[in-house]
Amino acid sequence: FFFLKKVQFINRPTKGKALKAKKDSSDSGITSYFIKHYLLMSAGGVSSDPVYVIADDNMTKDDIDVHEVSGLGHSIALGNKGYVIFAKTRCANVKFYEWFNKTILTQFIAEIKAFRNLPIHALTWFQLDGEAIQIECYQSPEMIQLLNENFVVVGKPAASTTEISQPCDIGDCSKATKCKVKNISNDDVAMETHMLERLNKVYNDHKMQYATSSKKKIP
Repeated sequence: FFFLKKVQFINRPTKGKALKAKKDSSDSGITSYFIKHYLLMSAGGVSSDPVYVIADDNMTKDDIDVHEVSGLGHSIALGNKGYVIFAKTRCANVKFYEWFNKTILTQFIAEIKAFRNLPIHALTWFQLDGEAIQIECYQSPEMIQLLNENFVVVGKPAASTTEISQPCDIGDCSKATKCKVKNISNDDVAMETHMLERLNKVYNDHKMQYATSSKKKIP
């Protein structure tokens, strides 16, 4: 069993304490300081590489800009990684969910099966909230073939029941991220200069690619 949950949080660190960020009305491009965290977790409590989606109005509705970032994973082990993805909205699009299924979901399932000594052909239940944008990608024959080849069954809980049927909602896995980010400050990340440099490069690379192709400017 695997579960997908989206968690959004907001923060702009300042000296000594955290402040809620507000969108500057003069800004264009990056449409808010909200970041959506896509959490994929197995029933055994193992999570995949984290995915963070940031909205950028400079982009077309069907485009995504993917950046793999070393050290951005949940683990402190060497080799851990995460992904920062820019899309027109935080809800992303079909292209994002196709990428997620191909790059994150199926690879994660294969790794868990290998770790648990499960046969490759063992069926896997993948549960998501069932929003229209999440399941639209499964109308593609290519995506159906991908699921069949990896023995993945996709399902969702009944409408408006995630608080009792979605393990990521029932448990505390989402609370940890929100509590940590809510109270973070510049002092907490003062020693993480290498990570700040990597994330700054991600932002600058994205800015160079998308701000120059639009009349709008990324703040």
